[in-house]
Amino acid sequence: NQTLPVLTFRCRGQLFGVSVIDVKEVTLEPTYTPIAHMPSEVLGYVNIRGQILLALCLGTMMQLPETGH
Repeated sequence: NQTLPVLTFRCRGQLFGVSVIDVKEVTLEPTYTPIAHMPSEVLGYVNIRGQILLALCLGTMMQLPETGH
């Protein structure tokens, strides 16, 4: 009997999970720098220990309804 460890999280009131094998790091609400003229799902970029990463809104990308949270 095998079990798969997962990281669970909520996005706009819905529960999601991903295999911990695919998770490199968890960062809660990093400060991001907005980028002009980008689609609504692009929040901006974040600097994580010198590495520049694109911040995306999962809820917008998946067209989930707003929950007010």
